[in-house]
Amino acid sequence: MIRTCFSLAFLLCATGLGVAQQPDQYDLAKLNQSMAGRIDDFTHNHGRDNRITSTILSQKRDLYVYVPPDYNPAFTYPLVLWLHGAFVDEHSFLTSGNVEALDRMIASGRCPPMIVACPDGTYTGQNRLLSRHSLYLNGEGGAVEDHIMQEVLPFLFSRYSITPGRDYHGIAGISAGGAGAMSLALRHRDLFSAAASTSGVLNLRYDTASGDYFAPFSPDTFRWKTTYQPWQVGAKFGLMRVHARFLVEPIFGRDPGVIERVKRVNPADLLELTDLRPGELRMYVRYGDKDEINCDGQGASFVWLAGQRGVPVDVESVQGAKHAAPFFRESSEQMYLWLGRQFEASAQAAAGPVGVTPAVLPTVARPKDGQ
Repeated sequence: MIRTCFSLAFLLCATGLGVAQQPDQYDLAKLNQSMAGRIDDFTHNHGRDNRITSTILSQKRDLYVYVPPDYNPAFTYPLVLWLHGAFVDEHSFLTSGNVEALDRMIASGRCPPMIVACPDGTYTGQNRLLSRHSLYLNGEGGAVEDHIMQEVLPFLFSRYSITPGRDYHGIAGISAGGAGAMSLALRHRDLFSAAASTSGVLNLRYDTASGDYFAPFSPDTFRWKTTYQPWQVGAKFGLMRVHARFLVEPIFGRDPGVIERVKRVNPADLLELTDLRPGELRMYVRYGDKDEINCDGQGASFVWLAGQRGVPVDVESVQGAKHAAPFFRESSEQMYLWLGRQFEASAQAAAGPVGVTPAVLPTVARPKDGQ
């Protein structure tokens, strides 16, 4: 138990995420003053309890929402769900630096305006260090996916002016959130047209012929994992090791049905199980080739499996990059830029709005019907 706690604490330090769940530490008012847009607070992190009530999870849940500069309810805006990684919660939306970068890119015209929401992906819903991550899926700890799809999304659509139609809805995530983003997008293609993942665990059944999980991906040696091995090492950070059970069991349990439950939501398996057609879902995958969780192997296998079905994936393998906060910050910017291009392409395909001055409202901000 001592080694376990030490290992997880070391993991947080290694990834630069160790302070992300200390409540009331961040001055949201100061952050908002520094940006052209704003962050709306539906959390209990800043002195007041503004959380949304989840009847599905029987608890209150945290949510941050970024609103772009010059937001005008007379127009509709694309929506992005941004999903955080493991061992942190929604606080990382404020501390990772990605929202400030997004704000600068929108204000400078590099990225179209969009509404970005970051829901809490932990099972507890509390500000607790090392709270178990749900991968934003329904699992042993609760129906978090149902909460996202049936409560968070309706809340956002009722409160904000969001462009209807899947062509203007995207989802993005880092690490565990990257797995959730791709899994949700593949299984809810009626709602999402684009999905982006950085260092995502995109193939939870990744294995090799030699049994070495950390072996580089090769089509010749790739194998599907068919048995659950709770003590298999799934992460190597220096001398520290993290075992598979820390990620798997809070979501999928530990009985003999684990692999089948994993298979039903595993992004790599879903490429086939959902009968994904070329062009049906635009996907972007980014990872470092020195990833300590072997998200490079998982990501490469995901891209290869998609290619076997004729499904294109935009992919970036970044030389020397690790599973760490600096890479996540940079990659969040790249994910926003990529998503912005998808929304712009959708707007161009629809001939764009009439009578909108791009310098005031970029082309993806569309007039509401009848206005």
